[in-house]
Amino acid sequence: MSITNVKGYFRTHCKALGYKEHDDAFNWENIGEAGANKVFHLEFGDTRGEKMQMPGALESGTQLTVRLFFKPGRNVTSGVDSAILESESLIKRCLKAANRLGTTLKNVTFDSMTIGRLDPSNDNQIISTINFTASVLTDVEA
Repeated sequence: MSITNVKGYFRTHCKALGYKEHDDAFNWENIGEAGANKVFHLEFGDTRGEKMQMPGALESGTQLTVRLFFKPGRNVTSGVDSAILESESLIKRCLKAANRLGTTLKNVTFDSMTIGRLDPSNDNQIISTINFTASVLTDVEA
């Protein structure tokens, strides 16, 4: 496993739930209103070396933020409820033991989630910000 596989893990699970990727690596705020329903953005965060797990293998933890974008329709309250439900589906999928253990990752943990508006003056876009930490073992001898 390599740190480079972390984004791919989350990308796979977002796409499996029917989301399309907003592929601007840094500027997620330029998503625009037109195409921001069931869209995701991945932000690669800090990576910390945690310990040498065995000779030649470094265990590290990478923070990754998944942003999910939704158009709530006319009823913003039910749109928020739907965003929470959709976000929970992604969290469960990413944390499912069969998906995270024994694959490309050592472990995935859920850190936090926030539901809000894309723009404080406009409630036509809901954004769910979900933070995870992915632990990987990297072969430093390769």
